[in-house]
Amino acid sequence: MKPASIRSIAREAGLSHSTVSLVLNNRGDELGLRSETQRQVREIAKRLNYVRNPLARGLAGKSTMTIGLLWDLAGPHLSEGMARNITLRTQNRGYTTYLFDCMSDPEVTRRQLMECRMRGVDAVVLRHSPALVMDEFSRQLKEFKAAVVVSAESLSLPVDLIQHDMVAGYVQAADHLANAGRKRPAILSPHGNISKVEAFLGHCRQRGMSVSDQSAINISGGGDPWKLMDQAIAMLTNQFPDKFPFDSLICTNDEIASAALVWLRDKGLLTPENVTVIGCNDAPFCVAMSPPLASIERHDEKVADAIEELIFSRLDDSGLPARRRIVPSQFIWRESAGRRCDHQEN
Repeated sequence: MKPASIRSIAREAGLSHSTVSLVLNNRGDELGLRSETQRQVREIAKRLNYVRNPLARGLAGKSTMTIGLLWDLAGPHLSEGMARNITLRTQNRGYTTYLFDCMSDPEVTRRQLMECRMRGVDAVVLRHSPALVMDEFSRQLKEFKAAVVVSAESLSLPVDLIQHDMVAGYVQAADHLANAGRKRPAILSPHGNISKVEAFLGHCRQRGMSVSDQSAINISGGGDPWKLMDQAIAMLTNQFPDKFPFDSLICTNDEIASAALVWLRDKGLLTPENVTVIGCNDAPFCVAMSPPLASIERHDEKVADAIEELIFSRLDDSGLPARRRIVPSQFIWRESAGRRCDHQEN
């Protein structure tokens, strides 16, 4: 059945086009229309299969009840989970979400923001990456009624910012290792996690641990974390065929850490007695590992909370100043990290 137009609903109801439009845009009570009139209009609209046209509303400068989500969906499965979390929250508020895979590509991101503008979306959420020079995108973001940028970095922007501080958990992990008496730390990571590697090893140096060129073990790959497991084992085998010179190993995701546990066991090294192991992302399987895997909790749920709060408070009050929220990651102790240190030195 072909969807009806507002004019066809108005003809059947014996009402003006403007009256029907007010009812279907939920402004009937605001303008004092009789409840019986509103009920009649909605029943006819439902029977005639009326579908609201958000693009037409956007061109008219009205709310389209839509949000654009520009997210890099490559790599860890957590990216997809985060995008879904945000989408479900907006849906629960009656909004439609347009999901774009921006791929951390400036040109792709630029085109997608233009498309969001053409669609008349009310708000956009953009996941920042180092490839995106935000000075170039600030003007585009300001064109929307609400815009939130999610970034691992501290940025100066004219729109709302959520700094998802992943470095904080690595600093806490370094403190734990120092307090537990570990002396020779290493970090196993794909290329691209420079800020985490530098923060972790830099804090280890500050805490008096021995850091060498070998302490940063790089995997020449990326993408699917499960594929990285084989690459991690291959890199550890090639780089340390005889002796593993470290007493602690932190990995930038839990899948790599689980592979490292297997590799260390095959080398005859016990965890945590000989080598402590820490992962990142705090996946559900961490508690089922042997020993249970310590990890770094991202607090993605808190990021989603902050996105929802910033977007909808901005849509309610456009006069709010640009705001910043910081969501730090957190080290989660489990047995693979060695003895527990409840009172860490700072």
